[in-house]
Amino acid sequence: MEAVAAVLRSGKLFRDEDHKNSQCTQFEREACQLLGVSYGLLVNSGTNALIAGLIGLGIGPGDEVIVPAYTYIATAAAVVAVGAVPVIAEIDDSLGLDPEDVRRKITPHTRCIIPVSHAGGPLSPERPASDRRGAPPSGLGGLLPVHRSSVLRAR
Repeated sequence: MEAVAAVLRSGKLFRDEDHKNSQCTQFEREACQLLGVSYGLLVNSGTNALIAGLIGLGIGPGDEVIVPAYTYIATAAAVVAVGAVPVIAEIDDSLGLDPEDVRRKITPHTRCIIPVSHAGGPLSPERPASDRRGAPPSGLGGLLPVHRSSVLRAR
């Protein structure tokens, strides 16, 4: 609360004036230290977090990203924002991605799968098909990158 009050008192709500000493940059440094990671980025929304993750994975025009049929529009909108094509996959009884439908939707252009959990519930215990076929966990929260070699081996 003190950090929020200090930002409001300063009148500097954005980091562009003094980027290296801004409260945002300080928070990012502390969060990285706490989490034991090298990089972190404070964003204003989940949509922008997804966009940043997709850009970080190098996803863009010509790529496909599998998203669940039951999700908030921001999931597919983030894919469109980076120039990729969202591919809608069916859900199962857990309201998460149906692994069998995910398998059917994977093409040589598939670069990522974005699983979504609902109401804080766990994702389906069966991992998406691409992950079980050898794509390593991404370390990017819910984004599962699909490596082209894994997709080609799966066909």
